[in-house]
Amino acid sequence: MEKTFNEQQFEGLQSADTYIMKLINGINIYFDYIKEEKDEEASNLLSYIVEGIDWLVEIARLTKDVQKGNMDEDAMNEHLNTLVQYFDEGSVNKVYKMLKEEILPLLREWKNIVTNSITL
Repeated sequence: MEKTFNEQQFEGLQSADTYIMKLINGINIYFDYIKEEKDEEASNLLSYIVEGIDWLVEIARLTKDVQKGNMDEDAMNEHLNTLVQYFDEGSVNKVYKMLKEEILPLLREWKNIVTNSITL
């Protein structure tokens, strides 16, 4: 039997619930790499972080109907674009600050929204 759109949205949020924690852990590892001056590792990890945030933005967009709260994908996209711009400029400090002060708090907020949305 085929799943309803709501069931698919719910499953997307369940996947996001697990993935957000992995993404937050990945960002913390990125911070460690920067502190340890492992620039190549940090740069490689950042590309995965950007892909992961991109995926979460898509999940946020596709699950609006079942979210118990607003996962503001426009704000996240704006932060993500700025992050990529800073990376392209080679500004490690600005990338670090953007992740720490803007993206990480928003991911934590999204984690709460997702958890509340999938809790019955």
